[in-house]
Amino acid sequence: MKAMTRTKLAECAGVSRYTLNRYIAAHLDELTALGLRPRDRLSPKVVEWIVENYGADVEGQKT
Repeated sequence: MKAMTRTKLAECAGVSRYTLNRYIAAHLDELTALGLRPRDRLSPKVVEWIVENYGADVEGQKT
């Protein structure tokens, strides 16, 4: 898994960036522990967690 922007991950998940940000806010404790930082690209660990728990499809996507 590679780091990616919130916009790209939202696109892969088929939702708006606003919707993805609400999901992130709802799980802020877990994601902060994985290395989530405000206004940065999402770390590979954070991307992997969101893919597993939210169902985003990043296979074959350019990051």
